[in-house]
Order: sequence, then C-alpha cells, then structure tokens
Amino acid sequence: MDWGETYQAMQQGAVDSLHVGLGPLTANRIHEVLSTGTRLDMSLNAHVTVLSQDWYEKLPTDIQKAINQAAKESWAHQKLEQAKADERMWAEWEEMGIQVSDLNEDERAQWIAAVGHQRPEWDQWKERYGSDLYEEIIHFTDNYKSTHQDDQS
Repeated sequence: MDWGETYQAMQQGAVDSLHVGLGPLTANRIHEVLSTGTRLDMSLNAHVTVLSQDWYEKLPTDIQKAINQAAKESWAHQKLEQAKADERMWAEWEEMGIQVSDLNEDERAQWIAAVGHQRPEWDQWKERYGSDLYEEIIHFTDNYKSTHQDDQS
C-alpha cells in the first residue's frame, strides 16, 4: 500500500489494520479514521547520531570524547521527549474516542510468536546484514526498552 493512499484506504475499509509508529499515524492524521489502537511496544523510535568512522578516528581524543558525551546526552533527551510525545498522542487518541488497549503478557507473547525476530522470515535479513549486526540490534533494542520503561516509571 502506498503511504499516500493509507488515509483513504483506511477510511474506505480497503485496509483494516496498520503497524505504523504512533508519530507518523498522528502527524499524517491517519488516526482520524481509526477506531482502535493497541500499544504493542514492538518498535522503537530512535534518532541516531551517524558520522564517518574515518573522519571520527582522525579527531583528537578529547573531541571524540566530547562527541560521545553529546551523543549520550542527545539519546537520553530523545528518549525522554519521545515518551512525553507518545503520552500526549495516546491521550489525544483517547480524547477522540479511539479505544486504546494494552497487551497483557500472554497477548504480547502471542504477537512475538506470530511476528517476532525468531521467525524464519527474518533469516534473510540476518544473513544479508550479518548475524553480528543483528545480535547488536537485538541487544540495543532490549536495552532501550528496559531503560525506556524505567524512564516512564
């Protein structure tokens, strides 16, 4: 489905479900045609710092440390602000009459069993990009989720 056609497809019933981040659904006003939403906690919204390794390694050590510190501070700020934005958007949805549901542990386990990274459908991507990178991503997202949940408590 072309993203530009999503609103109309949802409105007309040609599409009956989506798995898209909360932010894009709200920013593109697609939530206007939704009746329900479920907090799956299956993806993360991350703004990352990317730079050339060759360039970075040529920098003096003190500059590298400053960049590392700034990236850590930026990451912490982004997580905090994203949590606030998510709460505002979920509240907006609920105010509009959208029924918002949370999964219990058994329901979450069913979702993971149905679409989680352990499924063979993901093997092609693990092979394409390398299992080491894949394992790093899994470690990163698990760590993100645990610290993100800590931020909200």
